[in-house]
Amino acid sequence: MTREEARQVERKLRKRYPGGTVDVTRVFGGVEVTAAGKSGYVFLRAGDDSPLLALFGAAPDTAHNDSPRHKPRT
Repeated sequence: MTREEARQVERKLRKRYPGGTVDVTRVFGGVEVTAAGKSGYVFLRAGDDSPLLALFGAAPDTAHNDSPRHKPRT
């Protein structure tokens, strides 16, 4: 997961839970997410290829290679 993808996950969670506490940390091979609010607390550690990250709006790193804007011009 790139730094920008981690920031994107954090922004989306903060927007969804504006009164809560959200922390997103990149770790080797994935990300750790901690979120707390009035209704509870969650800790999640997910790998880069986790479908949960897609739900949070972060695509796996391998998706970058398929993006037209990242392909070299010919």
